[in-house]
Amino acid sequence: MLGNKWKVANIMNALGFGSLSEFGDFVKRIVGGFTISDEEIETFTDLLMSNERKLKNHPDKITREDVVRIYKESVGEPNE
Repeated sequence: MLGNKWKVANIMNALGFGSLSEFGDFVKRIVGGFTISDEEIETFTDLLMSNERKLKNHPDKITREDVVRIYKESVGEPNE
């Protein structure tokens, strides 16, 4: 996982952002607010979890709960 953090830091630096959070704030400003329903999260999670090609590229074993958390965090929902 450390390698991925290094890659993300390099990308953020190349784009002129000091952190991933700063980049997230920028995206929110240009895209505006949007919401995603729990039903949509479940559908997207089902699609991802059924795609072995995508899952094998993840450096660590990822669970369904991980995917749901990632989707929710990506739209600014707090952790439960």
